[in-house]
Amino acid sequence: MGRVIHFEIAVDDAKRAKKFYEQALDWKIEKVSSQDYWVIYTGNKEKTGINGGLMPRRGHRGVGGHNAFVCSIDVDDINKARQKIEKAGGKLTTDVIAMGDKKYCYCKDTEGNSFSIFEA
Repeated sequence: MGRVIHFEIAVDDAKRAKKFYEQALDWKIEKVSSQDYWVIYTGNKEKTGINGGLMPRRGHRGVGGHNAFVCSIDVDDINKARQKIEKAGGKLTTDVIAMGDKKYCYCKDTEGNSFSIFEA
């Protein structure tokens, strides 16, 4: 069973968004030095929840670009998961992207909602 393990917020201005979420929700947000990506820590290990990230918006808001939180779903085998998504009527919107020994890709469900699958 796939479980939501991460979320992403598409932003136009990462520094502005960082300031907002730190002030509004007390999140800790740190830039990943090798990418244009900011990791969001929503709490500590003693409290249930998930962490996320700020990422540059892809495309234009409302015209194929992300305009919402994007959830990442944990999968055992990214290639099998991609096949199942397509068979169920979903769309693959990116190729598999390697991030060290991890892999992920973005998809859309049958309603046009974006999500990602993530193989650790």
